[in-house]
Amino acid sequence: MPPHFTINEFEIWISKYLTLNSLIGRHRIDDLQRRIAVQDWESTDADIRSPSPEPVYDPKTGVRMNTKEQRYKDKYVRERNALISEVLVMDPSYQAPPDYKPPKKYKRVYIPDPDNPSINYIG
Repeated sequence: MPPHFTINEFEIWISKYLTLNSLIGRHRIDDLQRRIAVQDWESTDADIRSPSPEPVYDPKTGVRMNTKEQRYKDKYVRERNALISEVLVMDPSYQAPPDYKPPKKYKRVYIPDPDNPSINYIG
């Protein structure tokens, strides 16, 4: 805490900061939702883009699954979901969009084996 702030001034500053970040997050969420809905993918110069990954095809239909559009859509959806999670923490009154699915939480648990102490099994 800066020395010239009183506790009350600091609480006001934090609430304004959280409100501002919440508004910025909401604006970006709206922008991402619009881009996903109208399929407005950012087009960049081909010279500065990273090379495309190897194509992945669906084994049943033979349709390519990792097109540039699909990769952009996945990127936007991941960013949107992360922003929604952050805004929900900053502003509990925020109503998440109906198609929002919170990310699944997981944790790696290492299970030691008394017979092989140098090997940790993941369970």
